[in-house]
Amino acid sequence: MKTVKEFTIKRSKWLRGDDLNSCLLKKNGHKCCLGFYGQALGVSNAAMRDVGSPCESDGYKEKAPEWMLHLGNKLDSTITEKLMRINDEYCLPQAQREKDIAKIFKEQGVKVKFVD
Repeated sequence: MKTVKEFTIKRSKWLRGDDLNSCLLKKNGHKCCLGFYGQALGVSNAAMRDVGSPCESDGYKEKAPEWMLHLGNKLDSTITEKLMRINDEYCLPQAQREKDIAKIFKEQGVKVKFVD
């Protein structure tokens, strides 16, 4: 498994604030925070496209760190679920969303950089 200590979320391609239509990677190339992290881990676009969460992607399950999944990779962890909730919450201000996501990843030893 590849260890990722830092990754970048490109705001112009970041899928967020859409709790009804969110997924790891949309056909238009937009990704949620876990889609960007999956890309950094080396998960293929095909394994993430139109997939709702890491536990639903065999490609993601193969590369995910231990903190992301549990019960034999069958369920997303509470940490992963929290990241998805924050990413998809439509009422959350942008600055707060970024701060909360960065904090959770930092607690896992991963630095997130937001650009553009």
